[in-house]
Amino acid sequence: MFSGTELRRFEVSTPRNKYNLSATWTHDALRTTLRTTRYGETQDPSSTPELNEVLKPKWITDLDVAYATTDNLTLSLGANNIFDVYPDPTRENVEEVSTFSRLFAYSSFSPYGFNGRYVYGKIEMKF
Repeated sequence: MFSGTELRRFEVSTPRNKYNLSATWTHDALRTTLRTTRYGETQDPSSTPELNEVLKPKWITDLDVAYATTDNLTLSLGANNIFDVYPDPTRENVEEVSTFSRLFAYSSFSPYGFNGRYVYGKIEMKF
């Protein structure tokens, strides 16, 4: 039902380990949350084993700062992946150039994506 390559994707395309560390500091109306996650090694198997893409382990850090202006209103600013970490580029690993490999320099098998830093603002209202 599945090719050998697809079966290998089920086995090795997600990290074997993932570590999460998180801390929240609160002082009066201010709340700061810092999270960091380590994603273990991931692979994108190829039909030719020598061309397997191996994504090395990486740490991704997020920060969220929130201020409660009232009991019902909280304003937040934050960033996911604040250090703008990307997976290792994979174009040099692609022997057979396809449309996909020309568009994206990073593997789609990265467990933390390939978009880099994401900055946001948030308004939370309680009713």
